[in-house]
Amino acid sequence: MNATVIVRRVRRRLPASVIAAAETPAPLIWDEAELCRALRIGATTAALWRSQGMPYIQRGRVVRFIAADVLAWLAAQTVRESPSDGPDS
Repeated sequence: MNATVIVRRVRRRLPASVIAAAETPAPLIWDEAELCRALRIGATTAALWRSQGMPYIQRGRVVRFIAADVLAWLAAQTVRESPSDGPDS
């Protein structure tokens, strides 16, 4: 499965407005509340994902996320099951 297919799968789960905003020439920057609303996750999940490598920018106590970077990171987290991992093996 190539990167284009993975990105399409991630995009199917997000509102069109989020996708369009992430593809604008100027980077869309979310604060934590906007990230949680856009991805439909809780603050605890956002903190967990940050600890697992989700890209973010921090200046002092202020944390921001570049939407395109977050979407690319999510696409890279997609788990692919190999044919030998199926129930028949």
